[in-house]
Amino acid sequence: MAKSPINNPRVPNRKHLARQEREQNQMRYILIAMIAVAVIVVGVIGFGILDQTVLKANKAVAKVNGESISVKQLQTRVRYERWRLVNQYLNLYNTMQMFGSDSQFSDYFTGQMTSVSDQLNDTTGLTSQVLDSMIEDKVIAQKAKELGITISADELEKSVQGAFAYYPEGTPTPTITPTTFSTPTFSSTLLSYITLTPIPSETAVPVETESPTAAATLENVTSTPEPPTATLAPTNTTGPTATITVTPSITPTATEYTFDGYQEQYKTAIANLSEIQFSEKDIRDLFRSQLLREKVMAALTADMKPEDEQVYARHILVADEATALTVRERLLAGESFDVVAAELSTDTSNATSGGILGWFGKGTMVAEFEDAAFSLQVGEISQPVQTSFGYHIIQVLDNQAKLLTGSEFETAKSTFFNEWLAGETAKETVKKFDLTADMILVEPAIPAEYLVQ
Repeated sequence: MAKSPINNPRVPNRKHLARQEREQNQMRYILIAMIAVAVIVVGVIGFGILDQTVLKANKAVAKVNGESISVKQLQTRVRYERWRLVNQYLNLYNTMQMFGSDSQFSDYFTGQMTSVSDQLNDTTGLTSQVLDSMIEDKVIAQKAKELGITISADELEKSVQGAFAYYPEGTPTPTITPTTFSTPTFSSTLLSYITLTPIPSETAVPVETESPTAAATLENVTSTPEPPTATLAPTNTTGPTATITVTPSITPTATEYTFDGYQEQYKTAIANLSEIQFSEKDIRDLFRSQLLREKVMAALTADMKPEDEQVYARHILVADEATALTVRERLLAGESFDVVAAELSTDTSNATSGGILGWFGKGTMVAEFEDAAFSLQVGEISQPVQTSFGYHIIQVLDNQAKLLTGSEFETAKSTFFNEWLAGETAKETVKKFDLTADMILVEPAIPAEYLVQ
């Protein structure tokens, strides 16, 4: 009788065991490979999600002395700027509707609306402008830290309240100090070169000065609408310059805006901004940046004096250098500036009046002309000076410091500050990286039904 395999199990040999072990190892390797592939796939998907959220948002678009500006920060500000422009457009649109079919007003508002629309459509340009502004804010904030300048909570709150026209202590009185208006007078040196035309007696003004431009200054001051109790008091009308002191008197007015009304307006504004992912902190950061800008500018311009170097000059403009050299030789030989200017100058605005340009300060003329004029001694005749207009022969007839008006002084301080800021942002430690398409926002946008055709 044959033996049953059940009762007599087959004992695996070495060959069979080796094969089983190989099969188990193969299955283990396959399982490990499948797990590895799954991990890689999940990792790639996870990295893609992470890259589109956290990593992309935190990617630097600029670095200012080591401090980064991220994509998220940039897009937050761009979103706000687009929202602001859209609201500006809609306000123009609504105002235009008030004037109905009046073509004159319609054309004006249409032009303004088109300008705003063009800014919104230039998405890359707008984004770049916002980034430039953010870089400036960083530079200013770093300078403020260096100078020990800070913004208190009270200062910030008052600035926000002012933006909503809420003044708990009454509408602020403008801070106006007595302003001295003056113009350089004609020196004896200048008078030796030119002849003044007397002012007719019926147009003369009660200021004892040789300068006709001083009279014009007074005329401008008196023709400007004055505060109710403002007075004009001529003082110090003798000496090198004529001065006029304006002493205003303005009474503060009480605010009719309640705290509850302010709070309601403020909450509404914050709610509207939250719709474009612009938080209350973001809007307060904007106010803080503006306050820092004002304080840093005040600190950097604290030592500036309210005066401006000016020259009184004349010139002869010609088309080429050879003619300019001939002009210079004739003048040095003693020919009259008036005669040569009338004969050869292509500047029709003053060729027949001796090439006189009058008084001007820095920043008025093109750079090449200005550099030459302010480097000349009084009475000196320049070498040919080339500008985009041609070749100039310049003679400076006088050079004096002119006291600036309040508005002129503010303009001078702004110019100084902006030049400082431009220099700081141009440094190698300030880097602006390329903007990619996924960084550029196109929303919010003007609703299609309001677009001008």
